[in-house]
Amino acid sequence: MPKLKKVLVTYIWLSIVRLDDVRLDDVRLDDVQLDDVQLDDVQLDDVQLDDVQLDDVQLDDVQLDDVQLDDVQLDDVQLDDVQLDDVQLDDVQLDDVQLDDVQLDDVQLDDA
Repeated sequence: MPKLKKVLVTYIWLSIVRLDDVRLDDVRLDDVQLDDVQLDDVQLDDVQLDDVQLDDVQLDDVQLDDVQLDDVQLDDVQLDDVQLDDVQLDDVQLDDVQLDDVQLDDVQLDDA
């Protein structure tokens, strides 16, 4: 399993990417666009996403723990078997999003 710790990713455009069995720990993504991305069996811990656009993204068996989403746009996103713990959503736009078997614990929605 690839593991990334203490990583700052900024001004990145990822297109047609598949991440499988990946763990991201203490990662910050700033001004990132994810297009046609599939995430399978991914764990995100202590992650901050700022100014992120997610288009045509599929999340399967993903755990989000202590994640902050600021100014995020979700278009045509499918969430399947996703667990959200201690997640804060600020200024988030959800458009054509499907939620299946999603657990929300201690989630704050502001201007969503």
